[in-house]
Amino acid sequence: MNITGIDIRVLEYPLEQPFVSTWQPMPTVSHRVHIAFIHTDEGITGVGAGGVAARWDVARLFLLGQDPFAIEQHVQNMRSFAFFIGRPWALEVALWDIIGKVTGQPIYKLLGGGQQRLKAYASTGELRSPEQRVEDAQRLRDEGFRALKLRFHRANPRDDLRVLEAVRKAVGDS
Repeated sequence: MNITGIDIRVLEYPLEQPFVSTWQPMPTVSHRVHIAFIHTDEGITGVGAGGVAARWDVARLFLLGQDPFAIEQHVQNMRSFAFFIGRPWALEVALWDIIGKVTGQPIYKLLGGGQQRLKAYASTGELRSPEQRVEDAQRLRDEGFRALKLRFHRANPRDDLRVLEAVRKAVGDS
């Protein structure tokens, strides 16, 4: 089996409100996702999605004509060129999807199985005031979450510490 083609579709939609994340310097006003379709000479198409653009033309050079089952080599190549062209991980998911379709297994089983039960936690992404974050934490606790991941990245780390202190005081070790 060989890879015969790679198609990328970009989907984008506006957000109702700008999202001010901790990891980007400017607010995000839309959400964009790249859907990768990897086609094989046996008519199997793997599908993967990722949120970051990559130089798909360069990625094609590494994959066209190759065996999709050579996943370790493909991942190693992607890691080496990701620095220069972006994050092509939608392609890795699409390769695993091909392998899963051929073997009749879901990807999670190919990666070692899964747990029947997994404790969920809530994760934050926006920079918010201590009061807003306390409201968020209380609402999430009331919804049943017992763990909360707070992201920080203000210009003054003491401002981040104030948010953490306010949340700890409000919800403790819920």
